[in-house]
Amino acid sequence: MVRPPGQLIEKTIKRVSESKWTKLFVLTSILQAILVIVLEGRVYAHNNREKRFLELKPEECKVADSITRINNIMQENLVFMGFQAFQFLFCVNAIYNQNTIQMIAIAVINYVCALFGIVQIFETVKWRKTLTDTIDGLPMDKCNGKDGDGRPYRDLLNADIISFEVPLVAILLIFGTGLGFLAFKLYQQFGWNIYKRIGADLRKQSIYRTMLIFVMLLKLDIFFMLAFSILALVVLNINSETKIRRLNSGAFYFHLGLTILIVIMQFLAYISVEKNGEPEWLSSPSSVSLLTAIWSFLVLRNFNQGLKDLLDKGKHDENTNNTHNMENTRPTPPRWQIEDDDD
Repeated sequence: MVRPPGQLIEKTIKRVSESKWTKLFVLTSILQAILVIVLEGRVYAHNNREKRFLELKPEECKVADSITRINNIMQENLVFMGFQAFQFLFCVNAIYNQNTIQMIAIAVINYVCALFGIVQIFETVKWRKTLTDTIDGLPMDKCNGKDGDGRPYRDLLNADIISFEVPLVAILLIFGTGLGFLAFKLYQQFGWNIYKRIGADLRKQSIYRTMLIFVMLLKLDIFFMLAFSILALVVLNINSETKIRRLNSGAFYFHLGLTILIVIMQFLAYISVEKNGEPEWLSSPSSVSLLTAIWSFLVLRNFNQGLKDLLDKGKHDENTNNTHNMENTRPTPPRWQIEDDDD
């Protein structure tokens, strides 16, 4: 059931104000979103300054690959900041629906984000090392290994990690632990409410829990699928300055169509589970599975028709021309969410 905006806001305020634990949970998520976005924004601004300085170097400095890589890192920074805003809404939604599974998932996600922060450190180290190794082997009058403030890149490596990357990881670990504790308290608080709503029937409890997990995954899915799909559209845009490699227009618009289809299929799945309509429920995954099966058959028909020779020739040409193409990877996104229609 879709509530009018007034009722939605009223119920949200009521649920958030229900106890000190609900208030602390939402307040903690607000503080986390603000702090992490600010810290990640510092990282983004620092990377942007580095990129602009590299763009001023002459072509013979051979920093084009480093510029492309820092562009990709900056786009990851933007996705990370966007996810923090999404996670705040995700926290409020968990309180609104009194979904303890979603609250526990939020704490786990924070540790995953901290892991991403650690990966980001390794990416920065690798990028900086590649850059310094490239520049140090070139004439120092044109390609000196210094940043915009005249500081040597090699001297900045550890300083940058300590001042930009480490605080972000520490904050995520602290808030992840705090939200985990609050989720445990809310699990105790909401457990009785859910018991009164569903009763002692273990089968009904299992069905309800399965539905909550499915809807929670849908919510996460819509963010991750769209975030990485839109990011891929930007990076691989046929007119993009920051492209990893050039796509032909057909492949680009095919990807665009899939991105739009993602939104439609997620919406249908959400509506289906809410209405408990079995045929509609099955239509979403079945349609995608059927489409995949048909396309797999079309690909299979091309086997032993010279496809392998074309692929081998492409690899040979790639090695001959010494091209440097990076594979665009898009993680299979998780899919999460929760729903609660009753007060």
